[in-house]
Amino acid sequence: MPNMNYPYENLSPDALPGERWAAIPKLDAPYEVSNLGRVRRLEKIFIDKKGISRHRPGMIIKTIISESKNLQTGDTAKYAGITLSADKKRHYLSVARLVYHCFVAEFDLSNKQLLVFPKDGDNLNLQAENLLLGTPKDKAARMIASGRRKSFFPEISEEARQRSREKIKATKKSNGTYNVSRYSLTGQLLETYPNARVAAEAMNTAQGYISIAARNSTKVVTACGYLWRRGSEPELDLKPMLKERWYGHSPLAKQQHIIGQYDLEGNLVNTYINTVEAAKAVKVHKNGIRNVINGRGLTYGGFIWSKSIKKKITVDPKITSSRSGISQYDLDGRYIKTFKNCVVAAKATLIDNTNIHLAVNGHTLTAGGYLWRKGQQLRININELRKHPHYVGSGLQKHMKRKREAALM
Repeated sequence: MPNMNYPYENLSPDALPGERWAAIPKLDAPYEVSNLGRVRRLEKIFIDKKGISRHRPGMIIKTIISESKNLQTGDTAKYAGITLSADKKRHYLSVARLVYHCFVAEFDLSNKQLLVFPKDGDNLNLQAENLLLGTPKDKAARMIASGRRKSFFPEISEEARQRSREKIKATKKSNGTYNVSRYSLTGQLLETYPNARVAAEAMNTAQGYISIAARNSTKVVTACGYLWRRGSEPELDLKPMLKERWYGHSPLAKQQHIIGQYDLEGNLVNTYINTVEAAKAVKVHKNGIRNVINGRGLTYGGFIWSKSIKKKITVDPKITSSRSGISQYDLDGRYIKTFKNCVVAAKATLIDNTNIHLAVNGHTLTAGGYLWRKGQQLRININELRKHPHYVGSGLQKHMKRKREAALM
């Protein structure tokens, strides 16, 4: 057997000492990565196009080693990657990123501002305990420290550089922004550190990772499962952050309201964290909501559902055409009854058919002392009707005036 310096070189399907396996994320395919840096394809039994049962055995997939030449030192750095097939596409993935994500801590694999480094400087040592998460700034600092990259300001003397550091340090300390604080996912202060370096050492991660999370940017929302900020505020207001739509893996994403509930006219009714919470609130089954979101239905529970959070959305014409009947409401906007059409409503209420038709189509505000709308909804927001061109002098205006006067008595 040839001499093997790294676990990934061993293509035997037999497990290595201490080896653990986890499914590769983001790929709907039978691939796994181990904590030692090996990648394997699981065995699979499938039916081919001719209807014949086929067996595809599992195997260790050979790692691809790429090289990058350093123009300053003349040597090369090696990196381990893997090419996998999924969804009829070829995907090239960094093995180090997969190992860190599956066995150290989950992070947004698509975020190019987050890099994985080897603690011992050996890019081919892919074991989980040897990996560290950082940023491009950390990478530059590591390269300068190891002599693989020149300093950004080589012409500045060490004395001038030290004076600059002291000046920056004094400014940050006087402004109270030199400290870095760690917060829970609910915004409660947990601990304050003198700087990002000390915080990174405490969390066993890279300084740049903590620093970029503390900037309150959308590049990195959390680090090591916590929120971070400069200074030492006793509590963070998470409302503005949760209103923003940002993507990628973060434990804070579980608090985001990403499910929108809309009436049949496209108006936002409410927002929810997930379909389970939405189903509980409306007292329907969560799968029905998911079907609408995924395009397998138009409405469910009498509402439109979407992952787009807007004040008003465009309603599918199929929903509009499927709505039948007209509904009658009192002047407080409360639903009374639905009729098949204006003629039926006129016969039942003894209100002129033409007047009902004009009110339904928005040419007048009321008919027979009632509000009228196409379709069904539980209530009409009468405050919005103040903008109606026929509001002044209408029965609705008089009704609302009487209510205000009664409230003052």
